[in-house]
Amino acid sequence: MNKEKVLSVLLFMLSLSFVVVPIIAAFSAHGWDPMATLLGDSNPIETQFGDLQNLNISENMFSVSAPTQGPNNTLIINAQFTSPLNFSIKIKDISGDGFSDGTRIGSVQLASEVEFPPNTTKNLSIICTPTQEGLNYIRDYVRLHGSLPQIQPKNARLSIDIYGIIVEGTFE
Repeated sequence: MNKEKVLSVLLFMLSLSFVVVPIIAAFSAHGWDPMATLLGDSNPIETQFGDLQNLNISENMFSVSAPTQGPNNTLIINAQFTSPLNFSIKIKDISGDGFSDGTRIGSVQLASEVEFPPNTTKNLSIICTPTQEGLNYIRDYVRLHGSLPQIQPKNARLSIDIYGIIVEGTFE
């Protein structure tokens, strides 16, 4: 064997060791556990999202104003929401049925998606499109009380985007 071949083999093995040895050292330092080696000592999901089960949700985080009349017999419900989370979320959709005193008024839909940076307060606009029965109820309510009725969503669907992961749920 000539000196050039021996030197090229030694240089190849040296360069290979610069790649392999740190990988072996990392696995060894983490007890040969692939997840601990790749993710480190803390779970990035837990670090980023915290313990969502112990999230303290209160009534102070959400307030709803009286509805106002919108175009084409719709009602606009403005709500203010304070995100208690230490990461950004985007409320993509809220939809369902709107009720007042047990009477179905119509369907409710989020006007447009809203992004919430960590621990911020923003406004949401929800549009209620009444049915004919709902319009009759609203007319009678306004005659009796002089104001529009409060509308609560029921059988609602919620869609939230958390770092590109869409979380959907329903609530009564």
